[in-house]
Amino acid sequence: MNKSKDFDYIIIGAGILSSIAYKFLIEKGMSVKVVNLSGLPSLANKENNNFTFEKETLSYGVGGTSTIWASAFDFFPKNYLPNYLDEKFSQHNITKIKEFLKGFNIPIEEFEEINNHYSDVFIKDVDIENANFVIRNKELFKFSQVICREDILNIEQENFEINTETSEVKDKYKNNTYSYKKIIIAAGGIGNPYFLNKFISNNKNIGKNYMNHLKFVPVLFETKKYEKIKKVTGISTSSNFEIFPTYPIKDSKTGLTHSFRIYTSLRKDIKKGSLISEIFDKVGRKLGYSKFFKALIYTDMKPHVNFLEFNDKEVILDTSKDETIYEINATIDRIYKLINNNKAIKHTVLKKNFSFSEGSHHMGTTSIGESSESSVVDTNLNLYGFKNIKVIGTSILPKAGSGHPTLSSIILALVSIEQELQ
Repeated sequence: MNKSKDFDYIIIGAGILSSIAYKFLIEKGMSVKVVNLSGLPSLANKENNNFTFEKETLSYGVGGTSTIWASAFDFFPKNYLPNYLDEKFSQHNITKIKEFLKGFNIPIEEFEEINNHYSDVFIKDVDIENANFVIRNKELFKFSQVICREDILNIEQENFEINTETSEVKDKYKNNTYSYKKIIIAAGGIGNPYFLNKFISNNKNIGKNYMNHLKFVPVLFETKKYEKIKKVTGISTSSNFEIFPTYPIKDSKTGLTHSFRIYTSLRKDIKKGSLISEIFDKVGRKLGYSKFFKALIYTDMKPHVNFLEFNDKEVILDTSKDETIYEINATIDRIYKLINNNKAIKHTVLKKNFSFSEGSHHMGTTSIGESSESSVVDTNLNLYGFKNIKVIGTSILPKAGSGHPTLSSIILALVSIEQELQ
């Protein structure tokens, strides 16, 4: 047996959160080993699911989702998360990690200047302070590039073994053992609960709070004249980023926070047109003008009603108890009225039949909380029942919020790790 030197940290997973934690710890002088597990399971759907989520939205391996698309970042709506989490997003905490995040092309400075970019929005009846701004990288940023190759252990999960009593990880294929002082689980919204359930903990709450975002287009509209697309969508650009508003709509009955954005649409989606008019529209769009737009809604999902079940080959999702989609009509009607009341609008269409897709944001599956009776990790992201195991990523978020969860997960992880190192 080859007994490796001790590591201060072993990180399970090699995606965005793992890459950020790795670099942060290395810069603090820690020794770190990153375990890239292969053979992790796909996501399957129960036959009676109300929502069907796609297997392709899972991206394991070095770099995770950053090898597929550029990241989009925003903060959750104010006063949405529990107070003990909101406090962690203080300006003091963000300032401490701002320079570090710039190295990952994460636009913290752009968020600080956001109100200078926007003095007006097309949806007039939504207060500018209530608009949630999203900033998206214009180019792909591969987070995995920060991890040194010699610090990555590539291993099939069937050859992986962990002993939490001796604080050792073993590669059974090569008969190598690696010891650690702390371990960080950063395998993603599906990988985290699967890993914990299989290798470490029988916590009853693992996988019992699955959330995601449903996306659908129920409202389309035509403006009275050709409008500048950037004016209607609210999109502005810098050298590295696109910035655009998303409008949170809270459902007073369910307490869920949905949101919508404005994108361009096609004439044929709203009304009939001739070939000449369609060509005219196409030319207009190339010049940055359009008359046809759509509202893309992102839903929040009810916490604690969607469940994961585990076996060796797949994770099975049960959404049969989530009635969100049947209760969203009030939000759709409100969005319809918001758009229809705009004086620039000529015609608004409320679609009766529309398809759903999901937002690839797997959340809540190892939920944070103040009690082990209802949660998997404590308010410092430590796994209940273990002193030296931390879980980071979207899996810890207790609510979905209809926003991108990546930035919130990153900040919570770094704040927690930094406090631990002090």
